[in-house]
Amino acid sequence: MKQYLKTKKWLASLLMLLLCSSASLMAQVSVSGVVVDVLGEPVIGANILEVGTMNGVVTDIDGNFSLSVAKVGAKLQVSYIGYKTIEIAAMAKPMSIILEEDSEVLEDVVVVGYGVTKRRNFTGSVATMNVADGPVANLAPTSPTDMLRGLIPGLSMSQSGVQGSSSSIQIRGQKSINGGSDPLIVVNGVIFKGTINDIDPNIVESMSVLKDATSLAAYGSQAANGVIMITTKKGAQGKPMINFRASVALAQAAYKPELRDGEGYIELINARQGLPVGTTTWMTALERANYEKGEETDWVDYYSQTGVRQK
Repeated sequence: MKQYLKTKKWLASLLMLLLCSSASLMAQVSVSGVVVDVLGEPVIGANILEVGTMNGVVTDIDGNFSLSVAKVGAKLQVSYIGYKTIEIAAMAKPMSIILEEDSEVLEDVVVVGYGVTKRRNFTGSVATMNVADGPVANLAPTSPTDMLRGLIPGLSMSQSGVQGSSSSIQIRGQKSINGGSDPLIVVNGVIFKGTINDIDPNIVESMSVLKDATSLAAYGSQAANGVIMITTKKGAQGKPMINFRASVALAQAAYKPELRDGEGYIELINARQGLPVGTTTWMTALERANYEKGEETDWVDYYSQTGVRQK
């Protein structure tokens, strides 16, 4: 009789436990949604955790998630590296969760040719300039060299003085006696075969200058003189933005040589050829005709004028 009562009591306890478990399972509700950033791009691998439990999931490649929680209104914690962690109440309808970037935890990154790395983990010497945040944001540079001039330590420039010529750029001085010392130019990860002045400065977003042997790790011996890495602007989601920039510049020769006049030219030719003073037999028919008419041409003034550069 005692054994029977003990078995009956055990069965009653088991039945009560099953009923409680069943009620608990029946109380679970499924919630779903999508996690995106402020630009509407899906956040892949974001953590969705029911607060106070170990119940959680991560978002898929489209930022979607589905999770069973205790009840509607349960607190969900949404987190991802580089974004602010938020808590939101679970809803029965599909949820749209927006994560904002956490500027306090984001660190500067450095482009090293074959990828990016955090600045604190980068041991090489590199200088980076963002055009939008730099001192050249309010200027109207005519070339990328104007954007770098005087702003990058260890980078020196010299101008030949010839109109339209490119500046000579050296990173940490001249590294070759007979060879060139120009740095390697890389645009959006691709080696650029032209000169740096062939690049429109208005499309440049940022410029990084690799100064030491770190550049050799990515580009080999052709980067022995350093590397200037240029990243161009790209499209972004949001409201349309139009930038308009116009400029007009005048160019004049800084020096004009003083040439002989007609009589001085005749004197010079006769002296060179050992002819008597005033001899004109060596003149061509056109030269003699102009000489007899007293017409002279100032060739420097003839071919030079004030140049106009317009963009």
